[in-house]
Amino acid sequence: MDTINVTERETTLTPKELRMARGKNQIPAAIYGKSVESKSIFIKAPIKHVESWKRGKHFKVKIDGQTMRATVDEVQRDPVKRTPLHISLHAVSGDEEMKVEVPITLKGHAKGQKQGGVTTQTKKFILLKGQFRDLPEELEVDISNLDVNEHIEIKDLSLPKGVETLEDNPNQNVIVCSFSNVSLETNTEQLMPEETETTASPADEIAS
Repeated sequence: MDTINVTERETTLTPKELRMARGKNQIPAAIYGKSVESKSIFIKAPIKHVESWKRGKHFKVKIDGQTMRATVDEVQRDPVKRTPLHISLHAVSGDEEMKVEVPITLKGHAKGQKQGGVTTQTKKFILLKGQFRDLPEELEVDISNLDVNEHIEIKDLSLPKGVETLEDNPNQNVIVCSFSNVSLETNTEQLMPEETETTASPADEIAS
C-alpha cells in the first residue's frame, strides 16, 4: 500500500492560488471519516502520479505526525485536460466495514479470440462490501479459458475472503466472447462509465 504525504490548507484560497499550488505538485483535497476530524488538505504529489487515481484506491496518509488508512471517495477533473482538480479522501480503520465500487480488470486473452472471437467487457465496476483491510483496489478476472459463445457472470467472480458483492443481478454478464461485438442481450446491461468521478468546471475548483 502506497503512502502519501499531506498538509493542511486554508479554506480561503482563491481559484488562482489553487492553480498555482497544483503547479507546485500540491493537489487540493479533503479528508474525513469516523477516525479523523474533517480537514482541507494538500496532497503532496506530482500531477502525473495522481492522474490515474480512481474511486476505491487505497493508501496510507501521513498528516500531523500520524499515519492512517484512506480510500479515494471522489475525483474532480478538469473537463478538458482531465487532470485532477480536487480529491476527496475517506479515512478508515482496517476493521471498518464499508461499501466501495472497484474497477474490474481483465487478465490474459480469451482462447476464443484465436478462433476469431471478440471479447466485450460489459461491466467495468462492481459494488463490494467488507472490512477495509479485505477490500481490493480492483477485481482481476482471468479470461484465458473463455471460449467463443461463453461469458463470465457476476456470480462466477472470485471475491476475497470476507468480501461480498452488493450487485442486484448475479447473472449479469461481465465479459462475453462471441463472433461479433454484440453481447448476449438477455444477460447484459448497458456499459457502465469508465470512471466513477466528477468532472468539474473552473467554477467548481473548491477550497473546501
